[in-house]
Amino acid sequence: MRSRRGTFLGGLGLFVGFLLVATLAAPRVTGFSPNLDSPHIASLAPIRLQFNRAMDRVSVETRFEISPEVPGRPSWDGNTLLFEQLEPWPVGQEIVVRLAAGSRSIRFLPMLQTFQGSFKTGEARLAFLWPADGTADLYVLTMNSGEWARLTQRDAGVLEYTPARDGSAIVYAALRTDGTSELRRLDLITQEDRLVLE
Repeated sequence: MRSRRGTFLGGLGLFVGFLLVATLAAPRVTGFSPNLDSPHIASLAPIRLQFNRAMDRVSVETRFEISPEVPGRPSWDGNTLLFEQLEPWPVGQEIVVRLAAGSRSIRFLPMLQTFQGSFKTGEARLAFLWPADGTADLYVLTMNSGEWARLTQRDAGVLEYTPARDGSAIVYAALRTDGTSELRRLDLITQEDRLVLE
């Protein structure tokens, strides 16, 4: 009797241990952007899903859904799925991203839970330099509300700028007080303003 009970408990412990290891080793989404916490999401902002494991790409792409559906193409950067849409996201509407459970890693371990995230795009905005007859800085104007905001505050001003295709950043040439200039990149989502080229 004791032998059977010991065998049963040993088997149960082995099963629980195996289940725990499988759960910890299962792939899952560890990063998602853009999300509802991101301000001023551009209408062409790509979707990024980052995984903790290298994934079987076909199994992920066949379980990947966006609502409302927008045509686009998936690509991969290491363990990150990147979806670039071919049309702008609808303005002010919630976009729901869903990845069904069962998406597999390259080691055939499945995702145990369905992932779901969402975001909303902001209103159309116009970037401009102001003032035209002095030391200019970058500003943005929200088209519908008429609200404006200052993006840069440079001592010697900004010469020119180019927005990223997806509207998530602006690259601009900033003048320095010694007469030289530098190229900088302003991330419109995180507000990070970093030097690209002196």
